[in-house]
Amino acid sequence: MNIDKLHCIWQSIINIGILLVIALDKVHILISKRVLTPFENIIKFMMKHKKNKNTKEYLDAMEMCKCILKQRTMYPMERIEYAIDYVKDKLIDQNGVIKIIDEESYEILLEEGATFLLGMTQKQLKEILIKNNLLKFKCKKI
Repeated sequence: MNIDKLHCIWQSIINIGILLVIALDKVHILISKRVLTPFENIIKFMMKHKKNKNTKEYLDAMEMCKCILKQRTMYPMERIEYAIDYVKDKLIDQNGVIKIIDEESYEILLEEGATFLLGMTQKQLKEILIKNNLLKFKCKKI
């Protein structure tokens, strides 16, 4: 593979990441206005009792946090790897030759990867991106 082809694949992966960050920004706003998760409750408990780090309750809570964090990082990483493989499979044939696709197909491919990572439809992703772009445009005017 030549440098241009590798750059194209790398740019595809970066673009999926950018779409993910924009959508996660919107998700973060929604998350900040909700009830605490069990993990957040455990952290809250630990912060209250951080002076007594040798108690059984504190140590059990710490182990629970480690377990939850491990699960939270493993599952998203598997989804990201799958999305990257999906994009690579669409861009590279079985012989390792990069397929030539038009700009519209490329955008659709990026949207498919981002929607898979976020667990939403392409329509929902487009709505979030439009709202986010409008918000940024309004902020630039101020």
